[in-house]
Amino acid sequence: MKAAQKIGIEGIGITLSEAQLDFHEDLETYVVNWRNVKEEFPGWKGKFEAVTAIGSLEHFVSPEEAYWGFSNQIYGDFFETMSWLLKPGGKLVVTAIHYKENLVLEPQMAKNLFIRPWTWGSPQFHLGVLSWLGGAYYPKVGELDPIAFKKGFWLDHQEDGTEDYRLTSEIWQQKLRSILFNFNGLSWDLTKKAFRHPVHSTWGIVALGLTESWVKQFRFNERKEYPTQLVRYVWSKR
Repeated sequence: MKAAQKIGIEGIGITLSEAQLDFHEDLETYVVNWRNVKEEFPGWKGKFEAVTAIGSLEHFVSPEEAYWGFSNQIYGDFFETMSWLLKPGGKLVVTAIHYKENLVLEPQMAKNLFIRPWTWGSPQFHLGVLSWLGGAYYPKVGELDPIAFKKGFWLDHQEDGTEDYRLTSEIWQQKLRSILFNFNGLSWDLTKKAFRHPVHSTWGIVALGLTESWVKQFRFNERKEYPTQLVRYVWSKR
């Protein structure tokens, strides 16, 4: 939003974190779930020339919802809400991590990491760790565009950003390891958060520092392919 302001764009932000509002009181931002926007802000209908959802969509479907087959309905609701917000011709900009067509985490395994014996270090193992860490279930490559089309969008642009995510994630991992193996660098704030959220903190350390599951989803496998794919989209409302 601050970057947009610098080039003269007026923006409104929504978040699930009240703490973000405390840090950015100078921005017009609201705590609201995208699913409730229509009810809470009826005046936003057709208000916007563009809407962005950067890195959030892969968290809209939980492993449990994927298991029960609700993915298409949830993504459909998302595009329907975005269409409601946009003016005709308005742009929807989305980035999201995807499962590759030949490597999709089985929903029952996402729901329960220990439902069957795992091969340590296998792609399914790492994707299972990530589903437990983030409570998320990624869309499959090619899954979103047909749903977007049904809800009134044309696909204007699509590009692969997987290598960008890999480079960023490698830096995250290096920094985390430098903190974990050098207690002097472990901040008091990080320690307090770990005590408040022990389960999530534990899985975060496991996925980033021990199994390296987060980074390995973007690294080449033995067939020189990425296990997952980060895709950037620009859709236009018809």
